[in-house]
Amino acid sequence: DSRRTFKNTDKMIKIFEEYFNVKYPYNKYSQVVAKGLGEAGIDGMEHTTCTTLDIDSVLVSIDAPQDVNTDDVIAHELAHQWFGDLVTCRDWQHVWLNESFTSYTEPLYYQHAFGDDEFHNYMIDYLDQYLNAADINKAHKIPLVTKEYDTPIDMFLPPARTYQKGAWIVHMLRCILGDEDFRNSLAAYFDTFKFRTAETEDMRKILEQNSGQSLQKFFDQWIYQAGHPDIKAVSSIDNSTLTLKILQTQTNDFHFDLEILIVLQVDNNIEKKIEDTLIIEDKEVIKTYSIPQGAIIKRIVIDPNLKIL
Repeated sequence: DSRRTFKNTDKMIKIFEEYFNVKYPYNKYSQVVAKGLGEAGIDGMEHTTCTTLDIDSVLVSIDAPQDVNTDDVIAHELAHQWFGDLVTCRDWQHVWLNESFTSYTEPLYYQHAFGDDEFHNYMIDYLDQYLNAADINKAHKIPLVTKEYDTPIDMFLPPARTYQKGAWIVHMLRCILGDEDFRNSLAAYFDTFKFRTAETEDMRKILEQNSGQSLQKFFDQWIYQAGHPDIKAVSSIDNSTLTLKILQTQTNDFHFDLEILIVLQVDNNIEKKIEDTLIIEDKEVIKTYSIPQGAIIKRIVIDPNLKIL
């Protein structure tokens, strides 16, 4: 059972070492399964060099169907050896530096091991978990980073805020910076703060230094402000003009770039694509597009590459 469960650990280590451009920081890595963690609501705990995992929720029987695995938990706890153990947050308000980045390494592992479709499916699942939690337990009411908490566990709750929403914010940073600058930033972060502590502003400065971009506005609205954009898209066609209206229906404004994809069917069933990026700075943004005579609008896709929460 152990061989079946942990067979991909070496692959995970290689993927993370290559992506972070930082070798696994220690001289060994052990994984121990034990009873009792699940009763405390914990699948795993990332003790340095030796992760403890709940036997009932993580260990997979050798007789289980071949598509059954717990690679998500195993990858998450392994990634903590970098995010959380090599560098840890200075205090609990900055716990996203440990948990949000580590949560993002789960789909990152799936992307490099199984391809982009698996990555995007993972991110859609994260999105659904967060939005469901936003409806049920008001996960959208608390900023990712805040000084207002009673006990440390409050900064982990509700989990969808720190884990799923946090992972999406890391994903947006990757999209804004591009993969190369994002990876270089992670390497610089580990090199600068290894065996020490870091705060949110430390991460922001590292990302800015390696990308040349200002991220103050991004951090202010996505990390220090609660909530997320709630978008209503309305389209209408008049003769050969398509009008697209984007409405933000949440209370506070968000400013971001929103990609649009319009797929047309033209002569001889040939598809033509109109790709655009709207600058969302107000509660309502309207854009018109000229549609060729006789063309049929097959679909309009908002955020086709899954870049915005």
